[in-house]
Amino acid sequence: MDSCVTSGYAVLTSDAKLYKLDQAGNESTEAILRATTTKSGLTVVVEGTIDGDVIKVTKITEKTK
Repeated sequence: MDSCVTSGYAVLTSDAKLYKLDQAGNESTEAILRATTTKSGLTVVVEGTIDGDVIKVTKITEKTK
């Protein structure tokens, strides 16, 4: 996780597209990762707008099963 803190986080969509997160998304993702008990296969729901290969995040939450 330390390298992602420095370089930023990204999400992989169900159709295999990779999107980087903006600063707000990175901060929210870091908080989710610190709080979650999920050790692998973390799924999130992201709300925002896509600008090229970056998502401008308005909301990101951990998806519960």
